[in-house]
Amino acid sequence: MYKKELVNEIAAKQGVTKKKADKILRDVLECIMLATIDTGECCVNGFGSFKLKNVPEHSGTNPQTGEKITIPERQRISFKPGSVFKGSL
Repeated sequence: MYKKELVNEIAAKQGVTKKKADKILRDVLECIMLATIDTGECCVNGFGSFKLKNVPEHSGTNPQTGEKITIPERQRISFKPGSVFKGSL
């Protein structure tokens, strides 16, 4: 499902305009993103949790040249589905 389709679903279920539904969706996603960045984790009961994880520095290979390189430490976001989400699969 694409964002446009999700906006259409929200608009239909909530009885609001597509413009209002788009704003609601953007606000919700922004809140999740900022909470994850600020605290390192954002939990939405039943749906799941987003968590920042550190990936340590490690070695790799440049696929074009075969040269060994060092990949610097970085953060990534992981998602763990909640019980309601898992139960609906």
